Amino acid sequence: MSLANVVLATQIPYVMVALFCFLVVPIEVGCFIAFQRSVAGFWASLGLIALSNAVSVVAGYIIMAVVPVPAGFAEHEALPPYFRGIIVGFVAAFFLSWLIEYSVVRLFRRRFAFIRLGRTMGVANAASYVVVFLAMLWRS
Repeated sequence: MSLANVVLATQIPYVMVALFCFLVVPIEVGCFIAFQRSVAGFWASLGLIALSNAVSVVAGYIIMAVVPVPAGFAEHEALPPYFRGIIVGFVAAFFLSWLIEYSVVRLFRRRFAFIRLGRTMGVANAASYVVVFLAMLWRS
């Protein structure tokens, strides 16, 4: 299983699965339910978040195949220039994830009367990206 935000496409598979299962999905589902509880229940929220993250990770793989990445970034070098690059990459991946996941969930607007979906997906992605970033810093 390799589902998650765009940024997780840059991680090694076992780390990606762990981050997905224990961090990304629960955080994003929790945020989604907090904003959309009157619109979608737990199972619908879980399905929407899982689907949107699946699309997001596929997009991440495609982006990573097209965008050349220096070996130092792939190895998560701790040198300041690489760290700055990683920060820029995280910010770019956050906005891409937000856009992709919002677009996927928005496809279901005829079934669900979402309330401020853009904000919901933004908060969900921001929360998951902060936690994933902290987990990656802790792991280094």
